[in-house]
Amino acid sequence: MIDDRWMEIDFGAYDDRRISDVMAELGAAWASDISYVPPGGESMACLHERVGEAVAEIVEEAATSNIVVVTHATPIKSAVAWLLDGTAEMIMRLRVSLASVTAFGPVGHGMVLTEFNWRPARHIG
Repeated sequence: MIDDRWMEIDFGAYDDRRISDVMAELGAAWASDISYVPPGGESMACLHERVGEAVAEIVEEAATSNIVVVTHATPIKSAVAWLLDGTAEMIMRLRVSLASVTAFGPVGHGMVLTEFNWRPARHIG
C-alpha cells in the first residue's frame, strides 16, 4: 500500500538541487521557524502534521502486529518525534542515516524507541 503522507518533505524550488548545496540555508530557516515554507514547498510543521496522521492510524495495529514503513529521512524523524510526544522542532535535532532502520516496540504505556539509525549492512561480512 502506498500512503502519500509518508512522502519526503516537498522542498519546492530546492527540489532539483543537491541537498548539500541547500541544507545550510533551509536548515537555518527551519531551525528559526518550523513553519517556514520554501518557495513552492512545504513547511516542517505541515510535514509533521501529515506524518502524525499516518502514525496515529497505525499505532493501535502496531501494538499487536509488525508494520514496516519504508520512507525518507524527514518523515522518519517526524514519526520518531511524534511517537516520543515531541514537537516538529525535534525533526531538526535528529539525523537519519542512509539505509538505516528505526524501530518502535509496544509496551503497556505506548510505544518505545528500540532502534534508531541501525544499519544491518554494517554487521554483514
